[in-house]
Amino acid sequence: MRVSTAKCLLLILLLTIINLGTGSANLAETYASGVNFSTEISYIQTINPYFSGIRPNYKPSTHAESFITDFSAIQFDELVQGKGLLTKERMMSFLWLHNTKLSLKEADEIVSLYITESAYEGINHDIAFSQMCLETGFLKFGGDVTKNQFNYCGLGATGSGVSGLGFSNVQEGVRAHIQHLKAYASTEKLNNDLVDSRFDYVKRGTVKSYEQLTGKWAADPHYHHKLKSILQRLYSGSYAKADETRLNKVR
Repeated sequence: MRVSTAKCLLLILLLTIINLGTGSANLAETYASGVNFSTEISYIQTINPYFSGIRPNYKPSTHAESFITDFSAIQFDELVQGKGLLTKERMMSFLWLHNTKLSLKEADEIVSLYITESAYEGINHDIAFSQMCLETGFLKFGGDVTKNQFNYCGLGATGSGVSGLGFSNVQEGVRAHIQHLKAYASTEKLNNDLVDSRFDYVKRGTVKSYEQLTGKWAADPHYHHKLKSILQRLYSGSYAKADETRLNKVR
């Protein structure tokens, strides 16, 4: 039986649509069902229909850390000034798991900026990223600071409805966060232009480890315990199961 060219093209289109839908469902199921991120590199490579909207020719970066898939045996660096080890893929998956309203494009942008801006200033991106997750509720906000302020660490937000500083875009907001961490962790000069208007209010070099952020960055006596919890979950790959209602929205 001969099949017309038009019918062949229609069949291919239908199969493509089915595969795209399956890719999204499988991605959601991957996040919901597992208890570790050991395959975070492979799923981003293999589930191209969902991820290709960010970078069609995506390839993992070639630096050594990108090939670490089992972080559970590695102790995270507690120093604020230093170099993080977490891969972009793991950070993206962790963020998206806790906030499925984010597009992968949004997750890609902010995670990439936390890695690059931290590298500019010699700040540990593991700690900076974890702090962003804590301060913004995984970018859900909902407190005094709003999403449109691009304020990812509560700069200037002192409670009682005080919303704090606002920035012009995602990069500027991330940069301000990293600069404020550097103000606490180091006495070295900044490598990028200053965007953190509260930089000079900090007593330079008074914070070495993330534990010392308690009482300085935040008055909450449990602040460093909350940061540690996020860091441990990022490294061990264990986390609370995602809300199935939220996951179903991407299926």
